[in-house]
Amino acid sequence: MYKSLKYRQPIADARRIVIKIGSRVLVQKTGKPDLKRMSSLVNEIIEVINQKKEIIIVTSGAIATGIEALKMKRRPETLPELQMAAAVGQCRLMATYDKLFSQKGFIVAQ
Repeated sequence: MYKSLKYRQPIADARRIVIKIGSRVLVQKTGKPDLKRMSSLVNEIIEVINQKKEIIIVTSGAIATGIEALKMKRRPETLPELQMAAAVGQCRLMATYDKLFSQKGFIVAQ
């Protein structure tokens, strides 16, 4: 039996599913959110929601998005700079998720 097939039934039976989305999936090399890819993910997640599943999204990408928004030349090294980039980027990512999900009639929360 293929390894991935082994996990399909437990997921099909689950009421709640946690989805981890990494920075490299969400963010372009420039640091901007990849809207095409995010839109595709949102559509797939909505398909699962329509199967009466509760979805929790754990997302990365806040620091990368913040670096781009703040026009930093490189990734920060100090904790305060990383926190600043993450704070700015988190707002932008959530706004993007909110826009994409609300276009489909769904509300997001943090």
